[in-house]
Amino acid sequence: MATHNDTGNKAEELARAFLAEKGYVIRDTNWRYFQKEIDIIAEHAGCLVIVEVKSTHESRYENPSELLTQKKMRYITDAAEAYIFKNDIMMEVRFDLLVVIFSHQGVKIEHIESAFIPGVNW
Repeated sequence: MATHNDTGNKAEELARAFLAEKGYVIRDTNWRYFQKEIDIIAEHAGCLVIVEVKSTHESRYENPSELLTQKKMRYITDAAEAYIFKNDIMMEVRFDLLVVIFSHQGVKIEHIESAFIPGVNW
């Protein structure tokens, strides 16, 4: 049986491939700012896209909004600010959620663009 880390790594691998297929350019993965991490940092249509990847099993999946806590949104925002500052980025920023849903029938990916807006969703 796959461990939690194996499932998460597989979900992130599938998420990167999904985004690349949609024309996103992957800039960084698993970028860390102290204990805070951004799963995927990409560019698409002139926008910097900060992507949180969550994996779940179909039997436990109800609502994607339940997958991001306020604390997690703050951590992602803090790390994004550090990334933007460090790399002197001057473009629009969007925060997406990519949910990788595993089931006996295969894998489904749900991409939620603008999943949250910093300061608004908490």
